[in-house]
Amino acid sequence: MANYPAVYLAWLLWIPGVYVTVLFEERELRQRFGAEYEEYCREVPRFIPRLGKRQGS
Repeated sequence: MANYPAVYLAWLLWIPGVYVTVLFEERELRQRFGAEYEEYCREVPRFIPRLGKRQGS
């Protein structure tokens, strides 16, 4: 599958689509949960998890 141009095109369209979807969902969650969700966003990365010790532990 790696040598088919359609697969690369699908990835190029999928990645921005997921990013836009996440932005819309985060906007809704901010409206619904307010400051509690803001605190969650400060502690948890959006896409790539942090490795190592957690700060709160």
